[in-house]
Amino acid sequence: METHQQQAIDSLQELVRSLWPDALIDIYGSSYTQLALPVSDIDCVLVARSLAGERPLVILEALAAEVERQPWTKKLELLGSAKIPVLKMTYSLNPTEQDVLLDLTCGHSVGHTGLGARDLIYSLQTEMPALRPLVLILKSHLVNNIPMQCSVVIPYVADPIKPGRSICNCFRMHEVRQCACVHIYSFESGA
Repeated sequence: METHQQQAIDSLQELVRSLWPDALIDIYGSSYTQLALPVSDIDCVLVARSLAGERPLVILEALAAEVERQPWTKKLELLGSAKIPVLKMTYSLNPTEQDVLLDLTCGHSVGHTGLGARDLIYSLQTEMPALRPLVLILKSHLVNNIPMQCSVVIPYVADPIKPGRSICNCFRMHEVRQCACVHIYSFESGA
């Protein structure tokens, strides 16, 4: 992660802690798994025991009011009607550096699977070292060759987990076929 990206996360963490002292900002998604492209946003999740009983939208609304006052906020959007509410913000403290796009959700949102998916993809990369370069090539191809308006129509582009899942499935199918071929060869050769 680049310095200005870490600075953006640290600024958000500091702001969150000023509101909820036990709160923690955790990273998931392609930034954590090192499958991010330079244009990728950073997926963040707010985790706090003290907020477990609060509605995620109420938390994000309170945070949005504070984020809006920060000098580093260039753009802010709260997607409150999404299945899992998301606070989208653009961090821009230094005009000479690239803006940092942050998407923040609440870890206790019903159906939030970001941290679990992060851990799965991370473990799959250990199991299949070729996964990372293949996913990066596929994502780069999709970003460069499919118009942005199609990302609404084609969920494959919008969901960073799907390219990884597709490649893993190909690896597993190849592994099964290879094992079957070895077994057939062994049987036919009398080994």
